[in-house]
Amino acid sequence: MNVSVIIPAHNAAKTISETLESLRTQTHQGWEAFVIDDGSSDETAAIATSFVEKDFRVHTISQLQMGVCAARNTGIRLANFDWLLFLDADDWLLPLHLERLTGKLISNPNLDAVYCDWARVASDGTRVSEEFCYLSGDMFPTFACRAVFPIHACVVRRSIVESVGGFDTSFRTCEEWDLWQRIARTGAQFGVISEVFALYRMQPVSTSMDGFQMLADGLRVLEQGHSHDTRVQNPHPAHVNGLPKEQLISQKFYLSCWCAGLILGCEKDARPLLRALKDNRYPQLDPSGVARNIFLAALLPTCQAPSAWVQLWPRIEQCVNEFLLALEEQSKAPGLYRRTRAVLGRLILKNSPSSRSQTVGMIHEVCVEITEPLCDINPPKPAERIHCKLEFEGTSIGTLELPVCDGVVSRYVFADAIAAEFFWVIIGRFFERTVYPSLSIRHEPDGASIWRGTLCLAKSLPGDEFAVRQQLHKQVGWTVFLQEIWGCKDQPLDGFYTDDRAVSLKKVGWKTFLQEFYASIFKTTSTSRYPLQGA
Repeated sequence: MNVSVIIPAHNAAKTISETLESLRTQTHQGWEAFVIDDGSSDETAAIATSFVEKDFRVHTISQLQMGVCAARNTGIRLANFDWLLFLDADDWLLPLHLERLTGKLISNPNLDAVYCDWARVASDGTRVSEEFCYLSGDMFPTFACRAVFPIHACVVRRSIVESVGGFDTSFRTCEEWDLWQRIARTGAQFGVISEVFALYRMQPVSTSMDGFQMLADGLRVLEQGHSHDTRVQNPHPAHVNGLPKEQLISQKFYLSCWCAGLILGCEKDARPLLRALKDNRYPQLDPSGVARNIFLAALLPTCQAPSAWVQLWPRIEQCVNEFLLALEEQSKAPGLYRRTRAVLGRLILKNSPSSRSQTVGMIHEVCVEITEPLCDINPPKPAERIHCKLEFEGTSIGTLELPVCDGVVSRYVFADAIAAEFFWVIIGRFFERTVYPSLSIRHEPDGASIWRGTLCLAKSLPGDEFAVRQQLHKQVGWTVFLQEIWGCKDQPLDGFYTDDRAVSLKKVGWKTFLQEFYASIFKTTSTSRYPLQGA
C-alpha cells in the first residue's frame, strides 16, 4: 500500500528537516512526499530541495503564498497514490507510523481512514502530553462536535477526500476539523490504533493559538455539523441534516471555553469571546467540562506541561475569575463560577509537582506523611476545602479532599477519612513488615503457590518469585487479614465464612483488632513509626 504525503510549508526552515527525516526513517517504504513551498521567504525551498537530491521519493513545488488549505489542495492534485497523509512542516512521525497504519488498512479493507494516538511536544523536544482516543467506525456524531486528532495522525482514502472537495480555503483555522467532518458525513469508516506514532510540535506563533479566530471558524464548523452541508454530495442518509439543532448550543459554549483558555494562557481578557454567543443560554453547562477545556488550552500558547499551572495561576487568576463570572451570566448556569473554580483548583493541584503547602482559589493543598502524628489543619482564608496528598514513608498512596469547617479540619476527621479511604493500602504496608516476609513461595508444575507454614493460601500463580511477592497483598491479603483478626493463622479462607458465604462475626476479636489498629496508626502523640508492630 502506497501513501502520498503532502507537506505544506511556509517559512519552515527551522523544522522541515526534522519533518522530512521522519519520513525517510519510516519502516514502510511505499511513500512519496510533496513539499508545497507556500511563498516562503526563508530557506525552506532550499532545504526541501536538498532532500530531493537525497531521496527520489521527495518532490518540491513552489507557489505564491495562498495559505495552508490551497497548498494541501495542490498536493492532492499532484498525488499519485490512493492514500493520503497530510503532514505539516513543523510536525513529525515516529518510524512505525506508516507501517502500522497501512497494515491496519490492509487487514481491514472496509476502512476509509485510520488514525493513531499522538503526543504534544514542547519546542525543546520534551513530550508534554499524550492524547488517546478509542473511537472508530462511523465518527460523524463526534466530528460534528469536535476535532478528534491532529491532521498527521491519519491516513485517508484519496477518493473520499476528493469527493468532498478537499480543503475549504475560506478557513484560516479549523480547516482539518471541517474536512474530517465532511468525510465522516459520507458514512466513512474510521479505524484506530491506540499507540502514539504522531508528534505535534507546540508553537506559540501557530494560527491555532488565535482564540478569537478559532472561535469564529469553529462556530462555522459546529453550525455545519448540525445542519445540511451542500458541499457533501453523497452524505450518508443518517447524516444528511447533521446532528439535532438542540445539541448545538452546548457545543458552542464548550468551544468558547477552549478558545478562552488560549486567550487566558496569554494573560489576556477572554470576556469579549462571549459576544459571539449573543443571546444563547445553557443552564446545564457542566463545570467539569468548562474547567477541563480552560485547563488544557491555557497551556498551549506557552508550550508548557500541566505542572506549569501552579506558576501560571497567580498571573491569570483575575482574568479567569472575570471570564467565569461573565460565562455564568451568559449561560445562566447556577453556581457555575464557584463550581468551576473548585474543579480547576483540583486539576491544578493534582498536577502540581510541589510537595509544599499551597493555595489555589478556594482549595488549600497539604502533603501529609501518615506515619507521622496527625495534626489539625488550619488553611489560610478564603480556602473552603483542603486537598491532601498522602504519603507513606515518602511514597504517594493517594489524595483526599475534605471541607473546612470553622476554619479548621480536625485531626480526628482527617484520621477517619484516611482510614475510610486507604485502610486496605495501609494494612498492606503493615503486613509487608509483619506477615508477608514469613510467607514462602513454592514453584510447582502448574505455577507458583503461596504458603503460610503448612497452609496453602494461593496456587497456580504465574511468574517468578519476585513477581509473585509483588502481588502478595492482592492474592492473599484478605485471607491474612481474617487470620490476624481471629488469631487463626492455620485457618483457610473458607473457614471464615458461613454457609451463605457471609463472613462470620461470632468469634471475638474483630472490634478489638480494628480499634487497636485505628488507635495505633492515627495516635497523634505516638513517636513509634510502626505502632502496629506490637499490636
